[in-house]
Amino acid sequence: MKKNLCIGMLGIVVVGLLWMLLGGYNIAATEPHWKVTEALLELIRERSIHQRSADIKVPNLNDQAMILSGASNYDAMCATCHLAPGIEDSELHAGLYPQPPKLFDPEHERHDPAAIFWVIKNGIKMTGMPAWGPTHDDEAIWSMVAFLQKLPDLDAASYRQLVDEAKRSGHVHGGPEHHHEEGAAPDAEVDGHHDHHEAPAPESAEEHAHGHDSHEHQHHGAPEQESESDHIGHHDDSPDSVMVSERMRAWAEAVDRKDVDAMGRLVLDDASFRVVEGSHENLGWENYLETHLKPEFKAMDAFSYRLLKSHVDIENNTAVVSFSYEITAKMGNRELHKISKGTAIWKKVQGEWLLHYIHTS
Repeated sequence: MKKNLCIGMLGIVVVGLLWMLLGGYNIAATEPHWKVTEALLELIRERSIHQRSADIKVPNLNDQAMILSGASNYDAMCATCHLAPGIEDSELHAGLYPQPPKLFDPEHERHDPAAIFWVIKNGIKMTGMPAWGPTHDDEAIWSMVAFLQKLPDLDAASYRQLVDEAKRSGHVHGGPEHHHEEGAAPDAEVDGHHDHHEAPAPESAEEHAHGHDSHEHQHHGAPEQESESDHIGHHDDSPDSVMVSERMRAWAEAVDRKDVDAMGRLVLDDASFRVVEGSHENLGWENYLETHLKPEFKAMDAFSYRLLKSHVDIENNTAVVSFSYEITAKMGNRELHKISKGTAIWKKVQGEWLLHYIHTS
C-alpha cells in the first residue's frame, strides 16, 4: 500500500514537471494565480518581510524636512505604480500583476514602518516592486517611509501642494552616492536632511530642457526683470518658424485661461505625447489632463501664466522651443510666484505644428 502511494505521488510530480517543461503553466500577467498559490505566496511574503525587518530601528518620522524629501521621491519614483491623490489609475498600474497597492487609499492597511523600509530598500521578487537600495541611501528611503505615513490623509490638492513645496525647498528627486548600514537612522545634518540634485541630462532634442535652472520668489518680492535682449520670437523669418512661435504663444494663453480644450487642440494627442514637470512625468494627453493638469488648476486661484521669451530652432519637421515663463497663483493660504525655463518640442504633422513634448523645471 505504501509502495503504491509513493509511486502515485512520484507520478504526479513527474506529470507536473512535464506539464511545466512543455509550457503548460501560463506565466502571463493577465492570468491570475490560483487562489491556493496566491494565499501561499502572500504567507511567504509576509513572514519573510517580518523576519528580516524585525531588528530595524525606526528613526523619528515626523521631521518635516524628511517628509518633504519623501514627497518629492514618491512623486518621481512611486506614483506611477502606486498612484496618488488625484492620480486614480495609470497604464503601468493597470498592467501589473499582482497589482500594486494604492498607498494613498485610507482603506489600505498601514504596515509597520520598519517593514515598509525593508520592502522599499530590497524590493520583492516577481511582483514588479524594485529594490531602491542599490541606487538610494537609507536616508532617502526613510524619507519615503515618513511621507507614506502622511499620504493617506492627503487629498489631490494637498498632495500636489506638498510635492511642489518639496521642490521649492530644494528636495529634488535623486539619491546621494553614499550608503548607510541597513536600518541605520539618517546622518545628522545642519538642516536635518541632505540636498538631492539630479545629474545633468543629455542635450538631445527630446531631453534639451533637463537641467535648466529655475528661480522662485515669494509673492512680496519684485519679479525678476528680463533684459532688453529677452523676447518672444523665432530664429528666422521662415513661415514655419513664425507659425511655431504663434503656436507657443497660443499654448501659453490657453494655460493662462486654464482652457484645457484649447490646449488639447494644440497637442499631438497620441501615446508619444510627454510632459515632464520637474521630476514628474506624464505620458499621453489624457493621462496628463486627468491626473495632473485638472487637479492642479482646481487647486490654484488667482492663476496667471505668462510667456516671457522664446527661441525657435527648426530642423525638418521638428521644432525645439526654448522658453521662459512666469506663474503666479494662490494655493490655499500660500502664494506662489515662479519664474522658470522650459523646452517644448513641436512636430509638423500633415502641415500642422502640434506639441509633442514639453519639459519645465
